[in-house]
Amino acid sequence: MYQRAIPDDMQKFHGGRKNINRSCGTEKKSVARRLRDQWAEADEKFWAAMRSGKNVNSVRERYEAALVVSEHLDISFDDPITFQEAMDRDQVEKWIENIHKLNKLTNPDGKHYSREELPEARAIQNEVRQLAFGKVDKPVENIDDAKERWLNDVILDEWVGKSPEQKRNHHIPINGAVENYKRVVKPKGAFLETSRADALKFHSWLNGRVVSKDLSFSTANRYMGVLRRIFRDLAHRDQLLAQNPFEGLTWRQPKANRAGVVKNKRKPFSTDWVVSKFTMTDSLQGLNSEARAVLYILIESGARPSEVINLLQENIHVDADIPYFEVKAVEGREIKTAASARSVPLVGVALEAMQQFPNGFNRYRDKDSGFSQVAMKYLRNNDLMETEDNFVYSFRHSYIDRLRQTGAQRDLRESIVGHDEGGSHGAYGEGFTLKDKYDLMQSIILPYNRDIFLM
Repeated sequence: MYQRAIPDDMQKFHGGRKNINRSCGTEKKSVARRLRDQWAEADEKFWAAMRSGKNVNSVRERYEAALVVSEHLDISFDDPITFQEAMDRDQVEKWIENIHKLNKLTNPDGKHYSREELPEARAIQNEVRQLAFGKVDKPVENIDDAKERWLNDVILDEWVGKSPEQKRNHHIPINGAVENYKRVVKPKGAFLETSRADALKFHSWLNGRVVSKDLSFSTANRYMGVLRRIFRDLAHRDQLLAQNPFEGLTWRQPKANRAGVVKNKRKPFSTDWVVSKFTMTDSLQGLNSEARAVLYILIESGARPSEVINLLQENIHVDADIPYFEVKAVEGREIKTAASARSVPLVGVALEAMQQFPNGFNRYRDKDSGFSQVAMKYLRNNDLMETEDNFVYSFRHSYIDRLRQTGAQRDLRESIVGHDEGGSHGAYGEGFTLKDKYDLMQSIILPYNRDIFLM
């Protein structure tokens, strides 16, 4: 139960009640405590906004204050400001009556008003503003300001825990979408006033880039998706009754039989190629020692390149009874998925390579793209690509193929490489032991020439 006294000057906005009594609807103390804290924060914001009135100076602050009030009272409208006039005129009863009218017009599923209901809803909203709110201009927010507010106010939790390189990669499609939007649409007003014609103009421009093969279907969809989400999230945050102009503007990925376009796929190296070109010869001797060791570890672990180059000293255990390394999220760096967190035994050429770098790979830590560029340039320049569709990631695909060929159960294979394609290796019980993984990895170990570490 959430209980607290209502300040005297706020009681009129709670139906004249002097106290708040809310049931948490749960017997779990942790849930009840969380609800209590959330409600307490909401009430404090509500009362602060109600009292702020004309003392809130900036347009954005005044607007945000009004949104807090309206959200707390379950009302949505276009251009709110504060409840100061309602308090001054003591017209709360009329104001609440209009709120009830609005609530009746809202669809049962909580979505936007229908086309037929919208005019009446807006008329009532105007009456609410006349009765209860002072006049305020909505903040005019250009695309750059909208992007920054979206990043730092709406989706902060999606990128704040990433490393510097992960943040840069996260922002690449966002910045690309925004810069190209500015280039094509040349907006002069607020981003949330983007018209359907503007969105169609941008879609047409992207479509031309796709047709000319200057841009991939996936990148075009990503750019459009970024703008669609920024508009949707900010309109929702600002309680705007607005149709999203970017809605429905997407591209379908082409099928293999359409104009011969096939999605780029990383092909695995064959096992014979890996042995003859990498583990039994000195073909990597011209590569710097850290990059060379990373490639050897990829060959015999199936790990992702980013998982190896970002290992910390405390996650590498070459002296354990079963040597292994741990893939885990650390402060300042996320991992790809929950299933990616795992312990991976070190065997064969991977163990020899990791023993040379028990403290990790400082040269490439948080420089995923830098490592990839160095490795790819070396492999291409030294005729070490088996096909045009090979990449550094191909070593991972090769290892996954080798695991499949053992006939071992899928959950065990996935626990080694950090996949979870519907399996349950991470969902129930304690999962597979290090010994379980080690035995399977030992059964597919590749021959290697120890002399490659002496050259």
